[in-house]
Amino acid sequence: MKSSSTNFILRLKRQKEDALDYIIDTYMPLVKTITTKILNNMKRQDIDECINDVFLTVWQNAHQFHGEIEDFKKWIRMITKYKAIDRYRQAQKQITHEQSDVSHKLEAISLQPDISVLKR
Repeated sequence: MKSSSTNFILRLKRQKEDALDYIIDTYMPLVKTITTKILNNMKRQDIDECINDVFLTVWQNAHQFHGEIEDFKKWIRMITKYKAIDRYRQAQKQITHEQSDVSHKLEAISLQPDISVLKR
């Protein structure tokens, strides 16, 4: 049996891979649009990783979904939104950490005594 618009949720909960294929084919435009809007200044690789995380989360948590087909779109939209926000925050934290490292290195360099002055 192949997944369709009427049975994909049940098949997804049973961990049938064709259901995941159906979801990716059907919801990729939605997931990609939301992710790209939230992560618009990030690298394509980061956006793609986030999209993959969304579908992996859907696959791993399908048993937690309770609702009708109309609710599934809301559910995947919510997962996408929060995954993208998490990815954005991680990137911001990494940038801040890298900038902090650079400033600490510059500060350490400026605190080192000038050896040429000391030799005189």
